[in-house]
Amino acid sequence: MRKYKFINIIALLLILASCKEQSKEEKMVSNDNKLPITIIKKGEISSSIQLPGEIKPFQEVEIYSKVNGFVREVLVDRGSKVKKGDKIAILDAPELEAQFAEALSKLHAAESVLLEKQTLYKTSAVTYKRILATSKTPGTVAANDLDISASKMKMDSMQMIAALENVSSAKSYSQSIAEIKNYLILRAPFDGIITERNVHPGALVGPNNKNSEKPLFKLEDENTLRLVVAIPEYYTSARLIHTSISFTVKTLPGDTFTVPVSRTTGSINAGIRSEVIEADIFNANQKLKSGIYADVILKIQRGANALIVPKNALVQSTEHLFVIRIVRGKAKWIDVKKGYETDTSIEIFGHLSEGDTILSKGNEEIRDGAVIRM
Repeated sequence: MRKYKFINIIALLLILASCKEQSKEEKMVSNDNKLPITIIKKGEISSSIQLPGEIKPFQEVEIYSKVNGFVREVLVDRGSKVKKGDKIAILDAPELEAQFAEALSKLHAAESVLLEKQTLYKTSAVTYKRILATSKTPGTVAANDLDISASKMKMDSMQMIAALENVSSAKSYSQSIAEIKNYLILRAPFDGIITERNVHPGALVGPNNKNSEKPLFKLEDENTLRLVVAIPEYYTSARLIHTSISFTVKTLPGDTFTVPVSRTTGSINAGIRSEVIEADIFNANQKLKSGIYADVILKIQRGANALIVPKNALVQSTEHLFVIRIVRGKAKWIDVKKGYETDTSIEIFGHLSEGDTILSKGNEEIRDGAVIRM
């Protein structure tokens, strides 16, 4: 009998201990209620991002020869500064010179023939007018003579017109040869600096030359440069807070440059999944060089519909990135994705709405479904 009483006492003690542990657990949940909470709000969030940029010439061109010829003289070298229209090289093309001389000869011959035909036409025209005037007196001129004179005038007129067309054709041909001859002088298409020279006197150049794929010269305009920045697709929905961007270059440590944004492509490049923006840099002092890379700082801002929470509210587990939302007194894990962020706040995306209550400091130890009394 005592044995049964002893068992009952032990069972009672175990029940009391269990109740005590349950009370202690509820007390810990009660302590959890003291964790700070926050209300999700919508608003604008701004952030600074650092992206690589490339500084390029505002204008650059590779200069080739349009005609076949030999280089007679090279007037520039690497580093030469040139103005628009300046001569940079002179070519010789004996065959072209021969063609031009032949064209001029044909033109002069055609002009001589035209002069002869014009003289014949004027003579026959005067003769016809005289015979016509005389024929008005009956019996003085035979009708056949008048017809012969008229036919002669018409034939001379047609020959003169043909000679005139020959002169026009010969002149057009000689002018075209003269224009091609102009290509023997290579000129700078704009102000700039010669950055590449791949030709020397005596070289055979031209479109039919085996080395024609290599440019004779490369000209760059470095008085104005382009800063080219590719903005990743992820950030293209944001807007720039300022119309200017700042950048630094490794060649000039300590210097920060600020330039206005000049243009954007307005579309995503399928190859790099980015939108390209450009800023013009006025570089009259030649402080910056084309071809260098820049570290660009962009200040961007999302619209007023961003859901913003404290950064500490996010919990990163091995499988989830979530915030802990309080729903009817219970903790609920809500998976989210991160957007823009500042030092203290972050934009999130998930099944959340403005006005939802979440824990300001998330903790993986607060399990999904845990009771949190408000």
